[in-house]
Formats: sequence, C-alpha cells, structure tokens
Amino acid sequence: MLRSFVFMFALMAITTHVNAESEFPSRDVIDSTFTEMHRFGGVGDYESWIEFLAEDATFVNSALPEPIVGRAAILEAAKMWPRIENVIEWKVIEGERMAIAWRERQILENGKTSGWYRGFSSFVFNRNGEVQEYEGMFNLLSIKAALEQVE
Repeated sequence: MLRSFVFMFALMAITTHVNAESEFPSRDVIDSTFTEMHRFGGVGDYESWIEFLAEDATFVNSALPEPIVGRAAILEAAKMWPRIENVIEWKVIEGERMAIAWRERQILENGKTSGWYRGFSSFVFNRNGEVQEYEGMFNLLSIKAALEQVE
C-alpha cells in the first residue's frame, strides 16, 4: 500500500509539473502584453514593441509572399511600415490565442490621413507571455482605395 501511495504521489507530481509547464499565459497577461504592444506600435517605437515577440516568432500578413521569422527580421520589416492611426474594434482571448478586428488609416507626409481600411489579426502566445505567431489579414485593394481617399 505504501508503494502504491508513493507511486501515486510521484505520478501526481510529474503530471502537475508537466501541466504547469504547458499552460498558456493568463488572460490578464495576454491583455496587458497586447495593450503595451499596441501603445508602442502606435507611436512607431518598434524597438520596444519587438520585445513582446518571442525570439523565434513568426509574422505573416496578407501583403507578404512569405512569413517573416525571428525578432531581428520582423523588426527590420516594422521599420518600413507607414505611420498609422489604429483603432481596435473588438478583441477575443481564448486560451493562448487572441483575435482582434481593427481599422486603421495612414498618416501621410503632409499631415493628412488616408481613408479607413479594416483587417483582422490573430496572435498565439507562448507560455512566457510572448507573441509566438502573428497573422494579419486584410484586403490589399481596400487599402489601395483608402489611400486614394485623403481626408
């Protein structure tokens, strides 16, 4: 009986350890990470923004022919992005995943703005609370049309 008890205790300890390691970050961690990313990204501070991505993160969006992999490569791409005004329309967090719908418009060199365009993004967070995978989806033709509408 003692041997059964020891075995059961060891099994519980191993199972608990494995489950603790495989858990995803809490909803609060995901939400606060995203809030900070959005704040830094909104002012074009991509040096700070990139710190919220895993070292080997994958970045995919509708305008890219191939995914971008790794912080350094993603940072180089981010430095080429136009200045934007971005509004999060809704956000859903489930487990280690988050999905958002957004609208944004570009801030043009003359200080005016383009028309609005919309998109959808999904994030997968690793157990350290970093973005492991990002995918942004939008219609390139709607962006082109929005850029022709100067406000």
